[in-house]
Amino acid sequence: NYLVQHLLEKRIWPLTSGILQTLRGHFANLSTQKYSSNVVENCLKNTTSDERESIIRELLWSPNILDIFVDLYGNYVMQTALSVAKGGVHKELLDVLKKNLPTLTQQG
Repeated sequence: NYLVQHLLEKRIWPLTSGILQTLRGHFANLSTQKYSSNVVENCLKNTTSDERESIIRELLWSPNILDIFVDLYGNYVMQTALSVAKGGVHKELLDVLKKNLPTLTQQG
């Protein structure tokens, strides 16, 4: 976990690319775990805009998106996603929040 975060922070593209490829398809699940959520946040902060958008879209398309928003660790991932998202994907995040605000406030 700490090694992966360190490598992501170094932004050495071949390593970062390999890490992202390994994690792809697992970002939603990783977002709700104490230590791996930090890795997801690092991925969002230390990758290219295209990779960042891909991660955020994976989170958005997760059937557990609402659980991630209210999860103890997942909510930090989603806050990071909101802070780094640009353009259309940022709008999509806001739309999901607005659409589900009543449900989210009841769950949280």
